[in-house]
Amino acid sequence: CIISFRGNVAAKTVVGYQTQDWMDKTFYMMGCQFEKPDGADILLSELTFNFDMANVPKYDKGGNYKKVAPNVQLAFADSEGNTPYYFISDAKKVNGVYVPGWVGATGSAADPAVSAGIGFWFKDPTTDNPVLQTTGQVLPDSPWEKTFGAATYYMLVNPFPVSYDLSDTTAVLFNGIDDSAPKYDKEGNYKKVATQIQVPFVDSEGFTPYYYISDAKKVNGVYVPGWVTTTGKDAGTITVPAGRGCWFRPAVANMKVSFFLGK
Repeated sequence: CIISFRGNVAAKTVVGYQTQDWMDKTFYMMGCQFEKPDGADILLSELTFNFDMANVPKYDKGGNYKKVAPNVQLAFADSEGNTPYYFISDAKKVNGVYVPGWVGATGSAADPAVSAGIGFWFKDPTTDNPVLQTTGQVLPDSPWEKTFGAATYYMLVNPFPVSYDLSDTTAVLFNGIDDSAPKYDKEGNYKKVATQIQVPFVDSEGFTPYYYISDAKKVNGVYVPGWVTTTGKDAGTITVPAGRGCWFRPAVANMKVSFFLGK
């Protein structure tokens, strides 16, 4: 992962790019962490990939291209679910010539917005060395807040291009999480009702689950809330890699999560 920034601090504009270049031919949960310099959302076509065009398929009525085309599944903004898009060699005609681009599930040309803080699945089967690069402006407003609805699984993405520690309230704040935190029990029933987050591995596929409980550890002889592992042990520092998405299941509906750019 490579992250680079430059900008005018006085004007509060910082632009740069973030490169993820450790992937292979499988699905990864990613997240957009920039916007355009004018404040508009980045479009899917404006994300930079290194597709091997020799292996990018053409459209076919049977939909076989979906099995071998680069694939992005863009999460819904405010509910569970996603919308798939595929990169093919003949997405649309420009001046009478077919050109490559993204299409929706029906094969029609598409170029959706990929807003900062929105997660998506990404898979590039055309090359052994997939690359995803996002370029743009760092969001100028901190904190950035999002409220999650029903207690189900969502993609949680930091809109700022930095890694962060889940327990660092100067980086991320889960509003009201203490009020809904269950106690530890040996049978592990707390896992069914606790706020849960599944943090992606740094440079490979997979996730590590953590649970927020009311008695995670003792501080000065008193139990305090915090994140624990699957065995119920205090998790300590939990670093979420920059540019990655987490599975997030709030214990209650309408939990607001606030992300901060820096201390």
